Amino acid sequence: MLFVDMNNSEQIFTIALGLEDPWSIKEIIFDRDNSQLDIYLKLVTIQYANSWQVGTTSPKGLSLV
Repeated sequence: MLFVDMNNSEQIFTIALGLEDPWSIKEIIFDRDNSQLDIYLKLVTIQYANSWQVGTTSPKGLSLV
């Protein structure tokens, strides 16, 4: 059984929407006057940066000169 903190709306909506890594909730805004609920999601991606230096060998064996 999964315990859900009913005071944590981010956790509730994460479970209700079935979000899993790399997706997560960025922000939840509820406008009571207009009866509008906005849920903003974020997608976390990993980017690999080329951090080679001149005169070194890359992981693929390429030399930068």
